[in-house]
Amino acid sequence: MLLPVDWFSAPGVRQLGILSIRPDTDTADGWLNGFIAFQRDVNRTLAAVRKGRSASDEFITLCAMVRPEVTYLAHKLAPRALGEIVGTVGLSLIRDAEVFVSPNTDFQTDGFMSVGSMNMPTAD
Repeated sequence: MLLPVDWFSAPGVRQLGILSIRPDTDTADGWLNGFIAFQRDVNRTLAAVRKGRSASDEFITLCAMVRPEVTYLAHKLAPRALGEIVGTVGLSLIRDAEVFVSPNTDFQTDGFMSVGSMNMPTAD
């Protein structure tokens, strides 16, 4: 999963970080202990993202330095490789959003989910 994280890198300076995590569904301890371990990993990774020291930050920085031709070739030769690193599902949580259009990316092949205000009236 790829989760955008809004954080303050300095007083008054907001920055967008990326939390990329892959849940491990193969656990011998049962689903509850597996979920708790996953949540701890999310919290640990989120803390690293908010400090600007996460593995996904380093990876995206490295990707930004690569020529587009190399990225295109890598995507053609190993189309699922980037999804293995940054995830294949996007998730965006925007607390007060009334309308949100999910982005269309090359590596989020399994979809993108966005959650906005839960106070909006709905039908059905």
